[in-house]
Amino acid sequence: MSPLPSPVQWIDGLRSLSPRSLRYLEHRHLERHSLAETAAHFGISEDALRIHLLRAACELAGRLDPTSARWVPGGSDREEAAVARALELAVAVAAAHEGAVTGPSRGAASGREVEQLARLCRHLREAGPRLLQGIEEAERAAFNSPEGRRRERLRTAAIIALVLLTVWMSLR
Repeated sequence: MSPLPSPVQWIDGLRSLSPRSLRYLEHRHLERHSLAETAAHFGISEDALRIHLLRAACELAGRLDPTSARWVPGGSDREEAAVARALELAVAVAAAHEGAVTGPSRGAASGREVEQLARLCRHLREAGPRLLQGIEEAERAAFNSPEGRRRERLRTAAIIALVLLTVWMSLR
């Protein structure tokens, strides 16, 4: 089993995720909400949330270690649902019993692949507050950087231009 990435690698990996994937992982694992609470927060079923969490975990695992071979979401919906349930079970069982991991049914992915994803999710839960703080600090630094200030000035100029254009069009 490979060593866990450094905190900087975790933060960079999380920040490089799609916004949707980041929000699912953030709410479920970093903020430590239950599956039911997270599903209710996003207005989706628990089964749909499991699929989204599986895809987000796979995306993050690929960002943290692009060279490692792992199961990639896709294939049949039934296969993906089985792996998603196995991942959720593995995270829950391991949290309750410190390390016992069960593999998916129907051989959709190997127990080792599910174990790697479960390990990633458990680490997200354990390091949640530190990672959230690191993400906020990195976003603040990016916003305050020269490039971030430039983007903000351009965004403001575009909004002003749209407002002026709207006013001009309405007065014509």
